[in-house]
Formats: sequence, structure tokens, C-alpha cells
Amino acid sequence: MTAIGDAVAIITGATEQPNYEKFKQNKQFFYLCGVEVPRAMLLIDGRSKTSTLFLPARTPANDSSEGPLLAPGDEAKRLTGIEAVSLGSDFDGAVRTPFDTSDLAVLTEALIEEGVFASVINVTSADHLFSKWHASDVRTVREARHQPNPFPALLSDEEVGIPAVLVADGHPHNLAFIGTALKVRAISLGVSGFGESGTVADLFRKHDLHPDSIVNAAIAVTDARAATGQLS
Repeated sequence: MTAIGDAVAIITGATEQPNYEKFKQNKQFFYLCGVEVPRAMLLIDGRSKTSTLFLPARTPANDSSEGPLLAPGDEAKRLTGIEAVSLGSDFDGAVRTPFDTSDLAVLTEALIEEGVFASVINVTSADHLFSKWHASDVRTVREARHQPNPFPALLSDEEVGIPAVLVADGHPHNLAFIGTALKVRAISLGVSGFGESGTVADLFRKHDLHPDSIVNAAIAVTDARAATGQLS
């Protein structure tokens, strides 16, 4: 833990084997935590000096093919010695370090003066938001009743038709559905590669999760809107 300094490391375990072969964890992951579960992940946070193990939920299908697998809970903490064990679906937003926002006010003012308007949306529980949107779509299909604002708890009615920049501390596809739901041009920013280490600032810059890239994305979505005649 001392060697990592203030950096963050995300280590991914192996996936299931093809052709019904017995699962075999990769050596690096097994050495670090001793876990033999497919699709497990380990987050080592040098700033808080903590580690979090992410495990998939147990399912009858997995238990029948691999036998009873380790699942989140007190037993997993006891066996691994890792202080926090969570569901793999909780991984998004696990690294909660904000980027430097000291220049955002100036950048926002400059964009407004240029007539650039875009929503910047960051959601830590993409699965929860998607489930609510899907349930709303199901009601629309069954009741033939259109709901103009698919995310009333997230956006005002005035913001629904505005292009969006979707920012996730996770894979960019996690929030991509929001553009479809809002029926607007959207750009998704996120982490598309894992198993890396470095300072949070360096990793955010590499994956375009910093103010400059977010502003550039806002300009891009509104320029695209102007090019199609949707913006006067």
C-alpha cells in the first residue's frame, strides 16, 4: 500500500473459460487477493489507504457451472482480509475524487457568452436510472401515453431538448442511453481501459474526464446540432 502512494489501481480478474473449461484466475489477481471468482475486480486506493473487492452476484446458473462462489458479505471480508467487498454492479463511481473545478466558473461564463448551451450529466448509479427510464418506456407502450421528460428528478422540462455531455467514472457506454432517452445529440466520456495505475488527475486527463475535455465536448454537441439546422 505504501508503494502506490496517492495513486489508484484497478485490477481485473479473469472471465469465464470458453467451452465449459474449469475457471482459472489470472496469477496477478490471485496473488493480490486469493479470489477465484470470474469477473472480480480489486480497487486499491492509495489516498485513503483502502482496498475494495467487487464480486458478481451469485446466480443459480453460475452456481451450477462453477459451484457455490464467493459473494459480497461478511464471509468474503473474513476470508480475504479486505475491508470492503461490494457487488460488481456498484463499481461505477467507486473512485470518488472530483477533478479541479477552480476554472469551471470562468469556462462556463465563456461558453454562455459564445451561445454554447449543453447539459453536463454525471450519474453514479446508471443501472438505477436506466431501470426507471425503461419502466417509464414500458408504461408508454402499454398506455400509449407520451412522457416528455424521461428524467424529471434529474432534469427540468426546459433542459430536456438540450444536447448533453455524459460523464462517468466508469465505462462511457454506461450513460450512453441518456442521449437516446432525451432524443438529443450526446457525447459520452468515461474510462474505456482498466488495469491501469497512476494519479487520479493523470488518469482523468488520459480518459478526458477533466474540464477542458468536457468543455470541448459541449462545443462539439452544440456544433453538431447547428450543422443539422437544429440550432439557430
